[in-house]
Amino acid sequence: MVDLPQLLRVRAAYAGRFDADGRHLVLVADLGGVPQVWGVPLAQQGWPELLVAPPDRAQLISVGPLSGQLVVTADVGGDEHSQLLYADGESSSWRALTDDREHIHSFGGFSPDGRTISYAANTRLSRWFDVYVRDLQTGESRRVLEHDSTNHAGPFSPDSRWLIVIRTYSNARDELWLVDLQGHEPSRQLSQPGLDAVYDGPQWSPDGRSIVCRTDLGRELAAPARIDVASGKVTFLIESALEVDEATVDPTGRRLAYAVNRDGAVDIIVRDLQTGTERSIAGLPPGALYTYWQSGLAWDKTGDQLAISWTASRASPNVFIASATTGEARQVTFAGGLQVDSNELTEPEHVTFPTFDGRQIPALYYPSSGNAANAPCVVF
Repeated sequence: MVDLPQLLRVRAAYAGRFDADGRHLVLVADLGGVPQVWGVPLAQQGWPELLVAPPDRAQLISVGPLSGQLVVTADVGGDEHSQLLYADGESSSWRALTDDREHIHSFGGFSPDGRTISYAANTRLSRWFDVYVRDLQTGESRRVLEHDSTNHAGPFSPDSRWLIVIRTYSNARDELWLVDLQGHEPSRQLSQPGLDAVYDGPQWSPDGRSIVCRTDLGRELAAPARIDVASGKVTFLIESALEVDEATVDPTGRRLAYAVNRDGAVDIIVRDLQTGTERSIAGLPPGALYTYWQSGLAWDKTGDQLAISWTASRASPNVFIASATTGEARQVTFAGGLQVDSNELTEPEHVTFPTFDGRQIPALYYPSSGNAANAPCVVF
């Protein structure tokens, strides 16, 4: 029997991201009791090093194109009035980029040269989010998109001229916009007007001619697709009859990693975009991506290694690293510790149950351990 104090002492590590030098993994973990930012050297196993300890909790992290460069989104007391913190790796300290506890700041991305960042904030009107860019050297911020709607700053184009903006109206309707940071052209909508669809995790191709994201445009279930910047044409990269929970293209544009949800059992697949060949990642326990606050998949800059934030029924969230060539994953964080013996926990069975309209709903069935009479069970 596992008691509650044991479970409360179990820790988590997630949001693994490769530093620009390729030798360190940056992640969020609550090893000290609250989520903070830690680093793990990839060449050796050992206890992680504390990199950034915000006043309260770290929500998400974003690594920059320069070694040691990092933006941390953090709040205080769980108020979700997120602020942006910055570390450049040159010292052990960090500095606040924003310090306005009355408003929310949402990080977008780094410019390719690491000198500028994009973010969204509701400083003009509390109900709407505008988009800003900030020079990290001078500290100057300027508003590049003002609109009475909820806007999310996205990544810079490879030439730093264009910025993707995701405008959200509901959980079923987004719009993709392109903002000209040089001011030569007005902002234009890239997604097809008037059609309900989500556009999740947009990324630029290396040549800047297309954008890859996960969308359900014209589909019941979302899948990764390529959008041509000039024409807006949408081409799906895979034709899956299953839900794709997450997808990301490596920085070289060669490989696509995506998570397929098979009624609650998740597989991570790497697809070669030139040949169309696919390889499933091995070495992960039965479970799913851990996507608390941010995505659970992240490539290194060479496209050879994939960081996977993973959680399982009998294991706490931890970060694995998979080789794109061999398809083998290895665990690099061990935040669960020794508080709970996994053999005392139950591995669920994947079951389905019918609904009134004839569909089969997937569920996880946790049978009781032991042979106790009239023991309870959990269906999730």
